[in-house]
Amino acid sequence: MKTDTENNNKVIQYFIETSIVGGLAEVPLHPFLTIWTIQQANAEKNLSMKQAIRKIYPLKNYYIGFSATCATALFGTIAYDVTKHAITQYTDNSLLHGFAAYTAGAVFWEPGERVAILAQAKWAKGGQCISSRAIAADILKHDGMRGFYRGSAFGYISNGFLNGVAFFLQDLLKKRYGDDMQQNKKVFVMAGLAGFSLAGLLVTPAEILGTRIRIKKTNFKREIKNIYHTQGMRGFFRGGVTSVLHSAAFSAVSWGPDLVSACFHPKPVA
Repeated sequence: MKTDTENNNKVIQYFIETSIVGGLAEVPLHPFLTIWTIQQANAEKNLSMKQAIRKIYPLKNYYIGFSATCATALFGTIAYDVTKHAITQYTDNSLLHGFAAYTAGAVFWEPGERVAILAQAKWAKGGQCISSRAIAADILKHDGMRGFYRGSAFGYISNGFLNGVAFFLQDLLKKRYGDDMQQNKKVFVMAGLAGFSLAGLLVTPAEILGTRIRIKKTNFKREIKNIYHTQGMRGFFRGGVTSVLHSAAFSAVSWGPDLVSACFHPKPVA
């Protein structure tokens, strides 16, 4: 009976710690999402990251739509981390680990991100802040639940690939320097930053398409033609620096729960 109680307490503790990591990770993540959205919503102006930052200032504007992404991050991070560890029981393929983990997390992340992106895009166009609640109600009214997942196909593909590549690079570094989080915390963090940063650059075109489809409610064929005709091939990499930095910040979702566990629940020394 005592063992069951201890196990239940561990499960509850795990969910609390992991959801907190997801919420805290949104603090550095969200400003990059805002900068990214401003760049894509004003694509015709070809805003650089520096110009987008100036347009967004003051600080509070960087967190437009934060309540939506933070709320969904709590559940998304749990789904992500549970799947990340569960899938290792069936395969050693790190590419599949990353794709499966993101797919599970995105079920929760995508609706929050859609709401935040629309709120940020509306502010970018008219300077008016609309609450996440009002945006969500409008989506539900006109498009139903599927409206929260508009453009999510590109998110699943690009970020699933991003996580797969990142996990693969992480594994290479961990095999080189040791895979014990308790002993090699810095390796885990640096491996995450390196893997997610490189993968972030590779998926920039798909991220651009996904974001613009969410904003404009268009389809991918029309948007591909629009980007190519107005900006050429470089249009598919507009905002690449922001994408890389956002991906690097997202790496905290990958190693965060394990780092917390290693810090607060160290393995007993044999």
